[in-house]
Amino acid sequence: RTGFIDNSRTRPFAEQVHLAWYCVRATDRRFEETEAAFIRELAGVGLPVILVMTQVPGRRDAGGHLFIAPDAVELGRQIEDMGLPIHAGRAFMVNALADPFTGVERHGLLELLDATFQCAPDEAADALVAAQKIDPERKAKAAERAVNAATAAATGAGFTPIPFADAAVLVPIQIGMMAKIANIYDIPMQRATVASLAATTVTTQAGRAAATGLLKLVPGVGTIAGGAITGGVAGTVTYAVGTAWHRVCIGMAEGKYETVSGTLDSEAIQKVFNQEVSTIIRSRSLGGKKQ
Repeated sequence: RTGFIDNSRTRPFAEQVHLAWYCVRATDRRFEETEAAFIRELAGVGLPVILVMTQVPGRRDAGGHLFIAPDAVELGRQIEDMGLPIHAGRAFMVNALADPFTGVERHGLLELLDATFQCAPDEAADALVAAQKIDPERKAKAAERAVNAATAAATGAGFTPIPFADAAVLVPIQIGMMAKIANIYDIPMQRATVASLAATTVTTQAGRAAATGLLKLVPGVGTIAGGAITGGVAGTVTYAVGTAWHRVCIGMAEGKYETVSGTLDSEAIQKVFNQEVSTIIRSRSLGGKKQ
């Protein structure tokens, strides 16, 4: 029964099985020995197993404390007493869909997501961040890390001042950053490309005019003929591009910037992006005391 797991390990990393959720419906009120045996088989081939108890009734009192249905609690205790090779030695109790009629709330999903990150290989973390839809804060932090990494790279590139006319060396750093942020928000490549083309010419032209066109947004920098871009300027512009693009991607993930026909509203994306870039650059006081 575990041959599928063994076979997956011969495939590329992205196609392998890295962990298993074994789901037990709480309303069934039973857990069979055959199920326990299957979990042991999975663990026996080195696969982390998270036991998930689904459709668990629960509601919160006035103080915000979550009360789980007694039947589900008892079933969870029985499973725990079996000493199975499951993550944390217990069942994770969740209810994915609230029921306003009965008062049953949605609960347990963030805890399950945290457990999944703990069990998954580090190499799969980025894909898991992109795939999950229940923790926007985790996506935001991943995007911020991408922006900070690109900002540091751009700052390093400008450690020796870049001649203004050669500013296009920043373009690959910014393209990679934008692609990574789009991936974090699980935006399809084609859609992300259309949006990035609409947002800024920096992603469409590898020539000098692409980078210098963006730098003209910087007060006192883009108008200096023959000037040079320092590390601080390069880093701040890249930070502005990344942060503005991050906000655009959040909007795209929420279904904004779409026309009635479902295509992207390029004008709206460009307007939002340019406003964000200008605001961020000015707020970081380029040419002033902050970098």
